[in-house]
Amino acid sequence: MPYVKRNQEGKIIAVWKEQPDPDCESVPDHDLGLVQFLSTLTPEGNPGGFSIASDLQMVRVIEDIINLLIAKHVIVLTDLPEAVQNKLLQQRARREQLVGSSAIIGESEQGLF
Repeated sequence: MPYVKRNQEGKIIAVWKEQPDPDCESVPDHDLGLVQFLSTLTPEGNPGGFSIASDLQMVRVIEDIINLLIAKHVIVLTDLPEAVQNKLLQQRARREQLVGSSAIIGESEQGLF
């Protein structure tokens, strides 16, 4: 588990693999504050050029491409490995739940598929 240091508002300001001092707390990898902190990293602030925000955007692009290929009958969902099928279906259900509860798209409007 990573170790984090927080500012007075409780926001994460630094992350370490190992505990640098007793004031740092351990958080799970999926901690929302940790994910938000890591998503703010940019290539300028990260010498390796790694950007979680960019990776997350690319994941969304790939997900949309897979859904488009399925909708156009280029591939069939069952052609994909079972683990991939499960992840796609879970993600699709989450998005439908979010869109269904958020009124971003009106009932008279149709989505991409």
